[in-house]
Amino acid sequence: MVMNAGKADALLLFEFAQRGSDVALGISGSLSGLPSGQHFSSVVSGWTIDPGKSLISTVAGASKGEFSYSYPVFGSDRLGTVLSQRPPSLTEYSGVNLVFTNEYVVLSGSYEQGMPIVGSGLMSNITLSEIGFKSTSGLLGSWTVGSDSIEVWAGRKPRASAVPGPLPVLGAGAAYAYSRRLRSRLRGAQSAPQS
Repeated sequence: MVMNAGKADALLLFEFAQRGSDVALGISGSLSGLPSGQHFSSVVSGWTIDPGKSLISTVAGASKGEFSYSYPVFGSDRLGTVLSQRPPSLTEYSGVNLVFTNEYVVLSGSYEQGMPIVGSGLMSNITLSEIGFKSTSGLLGSWTVGSDSIEVWAGRKPRASAVPGPLPVLGAGAAYAYSRRLRSRLRGAQSAPQS
């Protein structure tokens, strides 16, 4: 866990999306190029979202004797605005427990690099702008941790569409040309006089 596992350039993605009168949080991806981490007793943070501090915490509480690793992150300053009221809490959450800020990411000591990090949560009766995020879809911030990336989005991150590459197009062109030559030969063979 403490040593770099080799495979790198993974992405951890946080997506906050308005769903009617609620805001849904989706977490997906993995981390596989983590630097050496700092070992410490588990942090008790609670299910908290604070854009002014770039804080996303999905840790409800820590078990006695549980430990974690903290990894330094570098990148954007803040996710959103500093709120005058108390930061909102997730009313529901399931998945991997982690704490993320614009300075570090904390993962359980049992996390193995490259393993999926998945989670989903809900904040009831609130909007993106009430949380402190911009209400239009888009990238809120991006960070690096080791050789990996962390991105936070308002709405869903656009997914790449399946555009055919040059090889399938060339293959289709070659097949078409071959079929034309074959048809031409067949026509020539049918029109030739038979002895």
